Parts: sequence; structure tokens; C-alpha cells
Amino acid sequence: MGSRGRPSAADLSSVANTAQALMTRPKPWPGLTERENQLWKQIVNSQAVDWFGPADQPILMAYVRTVALHERVSLESFGAPLLIVGAAGTQIANPIFGIQNKAALAMASLATKLRLTQSTRMSDHAARSKGKKNASTQGTDKPWSKAA
Repeated sequence: MGSRGRPSAADLSSVANTAQALMTRPKPWPGLTERENQLWKQIVNSQAVDWFGPADQPILMAYVRTVALHERVSLESFGAPLLIVGAAGTQIANPIFGIQNKAALAMASLATKLRLTQSTRMSDHAARSKGKKNASTQGTDKPWSKAA
């Protein structure tokens, strides 16, 4: 038979400690580069222990690979000309900037799916409250009360 009454604080803390001990952060997937491993650990450690479930890990792998690609392309594109000479001497947009843009769009999409961005972690109500709070801390004078 079970015990009667509310569980004690000691009982609750032992259950919480046991559950916490069972939770582990996901390890980086095999085949990632050194930079991708760093990104994986940095992202996983920045979230709660149970943030990433098994179903999230392939998306996380795609995200860290996309971030690493974006970093690499950004370094290579630094100082690159916007236009290059194409076939028949015509000028065309440098394709490296297209790769950079596609990587940035993929990063944003994957970060949203993983709920890594601030907008995906905050409810609409909390965002409105925060906006009102910021607006109320700015100038309290009414525009029409200022002398011209």
C-alpha cells in the first residue's frame, strides 16, 4: 500500500535527483568535423538537459553543419567581388553570395525548428508584455506637451 499524505521534501528531492541523474545531454554524432563538434557541444550545453530528444538530433546535426558551412563561406566571401566575369564576357553575380544566403536561410529555418531563437521560445503574450515594458521605459513626456 502507498503512503498517505503529501510527499515530503526529501522524497521529492530524491525523485528529482534520480530523474536528473538519468538525463544526459546528447553526444555529438560521428562523422562531424572538429568545428561541428564544437558547435554541437556549445548548443547542447546552452539548453536544458532534456531540450533535445532523439528526434531532434538529426535536425541538430543539419543545423551545426549549416552553421559551419555558413562560417566557411563567409570567410571565403570576405573581400570577394560582387560581380564576376561569366561566359561570353558578361558580368554575373558571384555565386558565393548565393551559397552564403542559402546557408543563412537554412540556419534560420533549422534554428526555428529546434526552438533556438528567442522568438520561438517566447509566447505572443510575453512578447507583447516585453514590448509594452520597453515602450513604457522610454520617454514619458507626451509628444504634444513639448514646447515647439
